[in-house]
Amino acid sequence: MTMNPNANPTADELLTTHRWVSAAVLRQATALDGTSMAVSGAKFSTAIPFSFVYGGKPSAQLLPSWKYSIRKEAGMPGTEKYVITYLDPATGLQIACEAVVYNDYPAVEWLLRLTNTGTVDTPIIENILPLDMGITTPDKGAAPFPGLVDVMLHHVYDSGRTCTDYLPQEKLVYPGADITLSPHIKSVDLEAMQSREERMPVWARKPGSIPYFSLEWSGGGVVGGIGWTGMWRFDLRRDQGRELTMQVGQDLTHLKLHPGESIRSPSVLLVPWQGNDRMRGHNFLRRLLLAHYVPKVDGQIPVVPISHCCWFYLDSGNNGTEEIMFDVIDKLSSFGVEAFWLDAGWFEGGWPNGAGNWMPRPEQYPRGLKPIADAAKKHGMKFILWFESERVVRDTKIQREHPQWVIGERLHREFALEESGYIEGEVFNQGDPAARQWMTDFLSDCIAEWGVDIYRQDRNFVPLSCVNAYEKDDRQGMAEIRYVEGHYAMYDELLRRHPGLMIDNANWRNTGCDLEMVKRTIGSLTRSEWTIFPSESNQSYDQMGTAALSQYVPLSASLIHGFDPYRVRSGATSGVGFCLDPRDKMFPVEQARRAVEEIRSLRPYWSGDFYPLVERIDSDDRNWCAWQFHRPDLDAGFAVFFRRSKCPFVLVEIALRAIDPHANYKVAFKETYDVKEERTMSGADLAKLRVEILDAPGSVLVTYENPTHLAAAPL
Repeated sequence: MTMNPNANPTADELLTTHRWVSAAVLRQATALDGTSMAVSGAKFSTAIPFSFVYGGKPSAQLLPSWKYSIRKEAGMPGTEKYVITYLDPATGLQIACEAVVYNDYPAVEWLLRLTNTGTVDTPIIENILPLDMGITTPDKGAAPFPGLVDVMLHHVYDSGRTCTDYLPQEKLVYPGADITLSPHIKSVDLEAMQSREERMPVWARKPGSIPYFSLEWSGGGVVGGIGWTGMWRFDLRRDQGRELTMQVGQDLTHLKLHPGESIRSPSVLLVPWQGNDRMRGHNFLRRLLLAHYVPKVDGQIPVVPISHCCWFYLDSGNNGTEEIMFDVIDKLSSFGVEAFWLDAGWFEGGWPNGAGNWMPRPEQYPRGLKPIADAAKKHGMKFILWFESERVVRDTKIQREHPQWVIGERLHREFALEESGYIEGEVFNQGDPAARQWMTDFLSDCIAEWGVDIYRQDRNFVPLSCVNAYEKDDRQGMAEIRYVEGHYAMYDELLRRHPGLMIDNANWRNTGCDLEMVKRTIGSLTRSEWTIFPSESNQSYDQMGTAALSQYVPLSASLIHGFDPYRVRSGATSGVGFCLDPRDKMFPVEQARRAVEEIRSLRPYWSGDFYPLVERIDSDDRNWCAWQFHRPDLDAGFAVFFRRSKCPFVLVEIALRAIDPHANYKVAFKETYDVKEERTMSGADLAKLRVEILDAPGSVLVTYENPTHLAAAPL
């Protein structure tokens, strides 16, 4: 049987990538031409691919004279882990590069750990860049970019709660280009905030990017990811010829280390790929993250649940009671909801003024939250519980009892930031080990005592802006590092204590979907706040979010306020959150049941390869949107097509991807939740599939399978 040639990495892709890692990262091989190696049609520099400045001198001048060692450690299955160490004999500064090489993909990830092994403070360490490497691209003028410009940078805007959330971007990397990507969140510039007009956060004035990037040139490219739930930065520069420089690091580092002190850097993942199909590299990334990154539940990729959130129709959750929750849960059981979601408002003081009082409101939940969790589990549902453990509103329990762990008061006092709407509350400093341990223990007790299955960690403000405001001139970046390290340590400990616990990384507006969060969470059940409130125009934005994010991030979800096929297909991934009140007499129970059935039927394919089927991914209501998920191991999948509300075109012809042209497929077409038509179609026919949608807006779901392949596939 002829299989999709793009399905798996080639031997050459694995070999060339691993040779480059051996030469540049591990320092165990010699470059063929002395300075570079051929990777993905380009030349990757074999110079040390990270840098820093120490005592005013660049690391490239220092490291050759430092003591070098390498050791191999036990890695996860399918990986090899190495620790490459450089030690300055004069000051005792140790740089350890921790690298993980993947055996089944052309991929490598590494981060830096810096430790002062000496007896006095180190000189200033600054501009720590875990990625600083050069690439020489192929000769210009070749396909797919004929002409003077032969390199393209792809990235996606992050979530700023605006209409640009997850809008894909393409930038031609011209000779002389200097491009910077970063999250839209930036540290507060206290010195610049001299007048009331300057108090509004300058970082919010333009979109940022999710922490992933994709470089494409003739014959190949590289997809990259960043692991840092903070202020990261990606810089791409090109000289007047074909030389590129890529740099990744924390936005600001200028610090000294005390004796015995150690810090970590952001992590960097590189996935080179060959050919002229960019989605080849993106699907390598998807498979890699699903196989080696996402936290497994009972050894399986976690399923984003079909959940129900009552926050919207209970006055931001403030009007909830035990009796109401019992009634809602009972109604939900009639159409297959998998998780009951108790969002903000359940705690003393309510939302938002009670953040920091993490105890149930006694007048509304007299027996606590355990009876609600028990009721959900009785009906076969998981229990999702919302926290915002980083935020402390004034005069709440934590602020009164543990003021030593709360920071941000100086910002309020000096700049009256609460009047600008910039910050609501202060920050629980999880960068303080004692504070982080206390909060970890407290949350762990809540999870155990109340029967929490999915811990939802929200972030409705920017804690690092408060944290960074307290940094000293010779410790810039340190407070952020400790805070981010504490964030990871808390998650890791909760997952260790509670096997099977899932963490919802809520509100990507302020946390993002970086590699470190992929390792610890099931993504976000509310990936964009722009689309979570009821609106007839949100479906196009939901579609754009799925089509853009699926190229980089394997798990995410959205909220929807209706059960019609167009709305459900626009917002659902392998799961979705419903927000309609099931107690309403007009609640469409049968339509909800059919929607749940369709979502479940498509779940096996969401872990497959992803292909956008339209040239331009956007939210323009005049355009079509379409995408495909394909399981190469099953030779089966689905495609969904959307004719948006203002689109004048009733017909499109689109080629499905990764299809065996010589096979015959069983194909089903749905406009509603019922099958409209079934056909047997050849792979050649699916390469010129014609889809007609008469209604605007309207959608068509196409499922396909190769019966011969399925019969031969192992169970």
